[in-house]
Amino acid sequence: MKTLNNLQLRELFHLEFLRWLSKKLRPAYYALKGGVNMRFFFNSFRYSEDIDLDIGGIEVLRLQDLVMNILRDNDFKSSFKPFGIEEVIPPDIAKAKQTETTQRFKVHLI
Repeated sequence: MKTLNNLQLRELFHLEFLRWLSKKLRPAYYALKGGVNMRFFFNSFRYSEDIDLDIGGIEVLRLQDLVMNILRDNDFKSSFKPFGIEEVIPPDIAKAKQTETTQRFKVHLI
């Protein structure tokens, strides 16, 4: 298997996270924005390590719980092992720059 660079690993993580999120939460409740959106949908050179979501029709705490449950899920985390990511460390929500409409999630990949 070809070794992926750090940018490719981060993008792999973002895509897989969004796939899991779409299974847990109707897309009508959130919109991807920021650098991840620009890169994936507009082929931008802009890059972001965190995922920015605009939300509506869902409580902030419910979204945060859904996201944290995905990030802590053993099946989710183990799906990255074949690519050399041994650990997915969830963010500290209390330290994240959050608003009532924009939620940011930055994880550490080891």
